[in-house]
Amino acid sequence: MNRAPTILLDLRDVRYGAAGGRLLDGIDLRVHAGESVAIVGASGMGKSTLLDVVIEPRGHPSQGDVELNREHTALLTQDGSLLDHLSVIENLRLVQRFGGREGSPDPGALLQSLNINTPLHGQPVNSLSGGERRRVAIARALMRRPRLLLFDEPDTGLDPGNIRELARAVRGLQQQQGCGVVVVTHNPWFAALVAQRVYELFAGKLITVSAWPELVDIDDLSAVDVRRSELEAHLHQDLERPVTPVRRRQRRSFAPVELARALVPYLTSVLPITRSYGDYLRVFGRTFYIAFITGALFFLLVGGMLGATTIAVVKVLTDNALGGFLKYVLTPKVILKIINGSYIVYLVPAIGAVLFVARSGSIITSWLGVLVLGKQTKALKSLGVSPDRYLRAPLILSLWLAYLGAALVFGIGMWIGSVTTAEYLFDVGNAADLLRFPQALIWESRLHYKIAIYGVLLTFFITGFGLAPKTSTENVAMHTTKAIIYTTVAISITELLFALDVLLI
Repeated sequence: MNRAPTILLDLRDVRYGAAGGRLLDGIDLRVHAGESVAIVGASGMGKSTLLDVVIEPRGHPSQGDVELNREHTALLTQDGSLLDHLSVIENLRLVQRFGGREGSPDPGALLQSLNINTPLHGQPVNSLSGGERRRVAIARALMRRPRLLLFDEPDTGLDPGNIRELARAVRGLQQQQGCGVVVVTHNPWFAALVAQRVYELFAGKLITVSAWPELVDIDDLSAVDVRRSELEAHLHQDLERPVTPVRRRQRRSFAPVELARALVPYLTSVLPITRSYGDYLRVFGRTFYIAFITGALFFLLVGGMLGATTIAVVKVLTDNALGGFLKYVLTPKVILKIINGSYIVYLVPAIGAVLFVARSGSIITSWLGVLVLGKQTKALKSLGVSPDRYLRAPLILSLWLAYLGAALVFGIGMWIGSVTTAEYLFDVGNAADLLRFPQALIWESRLHYKIAIYGVLLTFFITGFGLAPKTSTENVAMHTTKAIIYTTVAISITELLFALDVLLI
């Protein structure tokens, strides 16, 4: 007895509101194992939104029923959403370590099967062509051994040759492995190459355009052209129908809400619990290098300038304020001994933190923002790789230690600048001894508490804003700015509370 094909995706009366109406207004779609479905339509009609609702229904105020096994589903975005800081094969191994299943294919063999030859396996993904990136993304998704593949405009920006190669890869998945395939595309030619059933998303509804009994032979150019012409004719008629695309509501960037959403992931990511400590150390090392190593000279020079400026101000004040008998009592040595190095201990934690978040924090926040905007984090999540465990957890520890290092270097710079300037302006030869600070001052100034608290604050704001949802490059810039502003305000308030002895730590 023949078994009915397995249903991989079942959408029933799915609705999603947007500005000016409904972007999705009663969507019904069923995809079986081994089927290939294409969804076409004009820009702004909600094709990508439909995939978002399927993948993350909780993140969208949608109605209706969405049934699929998300553990057996993989999303592939326009350019593949590969991680640029990993090589080609490491992108696959990452999924194998975090989201792989028993019997996952060998990464190298899988790349070879998609015509990504061995010399490319160790190359950075940004060295690949557009078509190669898409095929690597397919290989990475297959490490998850998915039964349903969702493609979000995978042909965007590809030339005809690469589109045909991509179509062959998609067809191979559908025919050889029995995967269900849903492709969202603007291109009728690509839809004709890969799909049996084609729908148009128009005015919130899925309209059946074509339903062919079988897939076309990719090498039969005339047959492909017939199907393409059929689709274009239908779509051309639809373009003549008066309809205003319903625009997706833009998420308002309200910082307190974004930070509240980031609080639980932050707290659960503090401990280094991960499936792969190698990946943890890789992200940790990359972050530490960017945040501290590349900025160490900057922190040292700024510290030196601030130390020199402080001594120069003291010199000006003493020259103008001291006269008569006091000039002989408060000699340069006495003045330097009075001020000693206490101001360094008090200034380093707060100013070092603000300096760190303005320089290093902005870089890391922007990097995370690009990952979110480019849907790398969403693709990782669909492949079983938790962005919180893979990115946020090592970032928290790495940024905290990088801040500790930056504060130390900044303090050393202040001391060197102070000593050098004091020896020149005050004409003393033992400024280093005079500007020493007593060890007890470290506890008196609550230096250790400040370093710990400011480290927590800056890591929270950097990762919170960096991994917050993004819809545009403007969001990336705004979140980067907010990370700097909120960290500065929080540190200023905390420093004031310490000064007023409100925080009795």
